Amino acid sequence: MSEPEVGATASAAMTVRPSDLASAFRLSPEDAFPPVFATARMVALMELASARILAPHLAEGERSVGVLVEVTHTAATPEGAAVEAEARYLGREGKHHRFEVVARDRGGEIGRGRHARAVVSSDRLVAGAGRRAAQSGGASPTPVPPESGLTDSRCVGLSRAAIRLREGATTLGAWKLTFAAREGEGAITLVEPDGQPPLYRGEGVCLGWSQERLTAAYAALRPGKDEPELELPQLG
Repeated sequence: MSEPEVGATASAAMTVRPSDLASAFRLSPEDAFPPVFATARMVALMELASARILAPHLAEGERSVGVLVEVTHTAATPEGAAVEAEARYLGREGKHHRFEVVARDRGGEIGRGRHARAVVSSDRLVAGAGRRAAQSGGASPTPVPPESGLTDSRCVGLSRAAIRLREGATTLGAWKLTFAAREGEGAITLVEPDGQPPLYRGEGVCLGWSQERLTAAYAALRPGKDEPELELPQLG
């Protein structure tokens, strides 16, 4: 690879989504965090900005990986806000490329720190990870569904339904999944318009949830893949 000039900069920007909040990082009921931009997401954005400085200088098959992060997170950012991280290249120390990184939202600085990255062969890195898994005797981890925001949840029922749209008196097929959780009872209806992305509607405890959160909850709760044929009733 070639080396960037000292002082070179790059940035990465994003809008804070529900999945970027600290409250989304919950593996058990006792894990409770506030609904603000997570430090882990800020660090990831800082890494992305730094990686963009190195990217044009990498040879074929090379990738940069993070090896050190030292940051402070000094201000909270709400869902829906725009956040940008800017990285500045400080130079190389041995095998490590070092960066100064700053993150900001519309209110100003929210965090800063130092970051180091190393350049590796992507194929060798993946092969090494595979050898470690084989040596430990562990099986490949089961994919974890996206965080649904529900605890001790279970599907109560899954049934076909017919949804009639007011516009054009169109009748659409839908799935209605009812569930119970520690937070309460609710239902998620999956509407399937022809030629359009699926649309989720929440009821009960999931009323007002975002499409992303409804999608995650539906995928996690759905008991099976069998889909009986739907007979649409004659409405009106």
